[in-house]
Amino acid sequence: MNRTRFRVEIAKMVAVGMLASAGCKLEREVLSAAGGAGHAGGGSGGDTSTSGGGMTPGTSGGGTGNPGASGAGAGGESGVASWEVPLSAKLDLLFLIDNSSSTRDKQTNLLCSFPRFLDILSKLPMGLPDLHIGVVSSDMGSGALSIPSCGVVGGDDGVFQSLARPQVVSCQPFGGGALDTTGCSGPNDGKSWIRYHNQEDNNIGGQDLSKAFACIAALGDTGCGFEAQLAAVRRALQRAANPMDRFNGGFLRPDAKLGIILLTDEDDCSLPPDSMLGDTSDGTDLTSPLGPLVSFRCTERGVLCNGQRPPRGAAANLQGCQSNETAYQTDPLHSLLPVAQLIADIQALKPPGMTVVEAIAGPAPPDGQFAIETSVQGGGEVPVLAASCTGGPSVGSAAPAVRIQQFLRGWDADKKVVSICQPSFADVLSSLIRQIGVRYNLCLPRPPLDTEGRITRDPSRADCRVTDVQRPGQATECHVDIARCGTGPTTVPGCLQGAPSGYASTCWYVATDTRAPDGTASCPQTGMEVRVCRNGFDPGSGTCRPGAELTPPDANLRVRCAG
Repeated sequence: MNRTRFRVEIAKMVAVGMLASAGCKLEREVLSAAGGAGHAGGGSGGDTSTSGGGMTPGTSGGGTGNPGASGAGAGGESGVASWEVPLSAKLDLLFLIDNSSSTRDKQTNLLCSFPRFLDILSKLPMGLPDLHIGVVSSDMGSGALSIPSCGVVGGDDGVFQSLARPQVVSCQPFGGGALDTTGCSGPNDGKSWIRYHNQEDNNIGGQDLSKAFACIAALGDTGCGFEAQLAAVRRALQRAANPMDRFNGGFLRPDAKLGIILLTDEDDCSLPPDSMLGDTSDGTDLTSPLGPLVSFRCTERGVLCNGQRPPRGAAANLQGCQSNETAYQTDPLHSLLPVAQLIADIQALKPPGMTVVEAIAGPAPPDGQFAIETSVQGGGEVPVLAASCTGGPSVGSAAPAVRIQQFLRGWDADKKVVSICQPSFADVLSSLIRQIGVRYNLCLPRPPLDTEGRITRDPSRADCRVTDVQRPGQATECHVDIARCGTGPTTVPGCLQGAPSGYASTCWYVATDTRAPDGTASCPQTGMEVRVCRNGFDPGSGTCRPGAELTPPDANLRVRCAG
């Protein structure tokens, strides 16, 4: 894959009259994902279409443009000097994978869906980001005491998992063929996480990226049954922020966006290191202080429904369930870590506006039931948190993830977990990519000029040109100059005639005072950004209509503004 780049162009008007009246007009490219495509104007003639501004469009068809050249092909620009600056499109992806019993089928679903995830990720406006990918398990041990399945104090302690686990599995239940990672290997540079800048610059030794991920992400199902998903994410990122950490150090980059994806079929049971929740000295029956030694101890001590602990007997349709945030203050040895504290610790490492968090888990009320059932284990009756979703033999079931959903809302007040009980995670991952994509804003780093060459703060007067570079770098490269919203439809150039274009509703506009989900300014330099509507523009709201947001397949987006 060619490196995604910002291209910064300075265009000097050479006409004496124009110089006298307007001064020097400079063109600056604010975003380019041309991926090897040349500048407009370098190719041989083709159809052109205007972008609604005063910038003269270059050729939109013919041959491949000349990268970095100032050429003046048919309809092109003259007197253009240009140079290239790398685009900072960096993404650190952290996958929390539940490795307790009953999760192997969910892991396989994730691995089978990952190629589709990468394919859509590459369609972001800037192309495939410069990636760091880390995998962490849910095993953080069971506090100060070891219990069955939690034999190691501290568990994996947030260390990124990089051990090669080759396998051959069928993806047929999840809509695919076979997944074969035979002969795969982990990162080859001593790191515990994948570094992938492009096909040539990476630490996976030429392996296919999706298979390299599958090689280290098949964690199995022998981890601790007191799953500490949230504490594991916190610990992994704390390690990653320390450049001296021999496992995770260097993963977390200050200028990269952070994506956190949790895959789990049970709710969080994050304990402090000195927890005594696994204590059995006072008995393990229903009448003992802590009750039977099953994961319901986590539910009882970590969740309140209508202000009360869930009962140890059968109960249906409990309401008002949320994390018990106060128990830790009075009884830290037998309580779960407060979700609010875990959120705060993570947000201290990475600003909320630079982070996207998603969870594939059991739906929490009201989208899934919160009910208690009983079963017989070891000759005695034990309480069990009922499944809130069931997906069939190849998908399994999951318990309601109340604490995990509350964790998500530390970044988005309306966020919900996505059901893990579905035959494929491809759509779930696609949704996550769109959320990641909106974090990469097409910000104007300085006020643009209008068509008269004057600095403007009026978004409707900003002189910009937005282009899809179709088939970049190929002999059939084609430039589509997208129309400004409200100026008429985008003209499809001759080089796309006869091919499905999808440009009937595509347009662009300049937005102002845009905000990230946490309320911070998306574009602090000027408060202005270019937005491309792929599904039409809504004049009433002044924004894009909901729908497709990604750059078309085999195309890269290029935005230039005068300024």
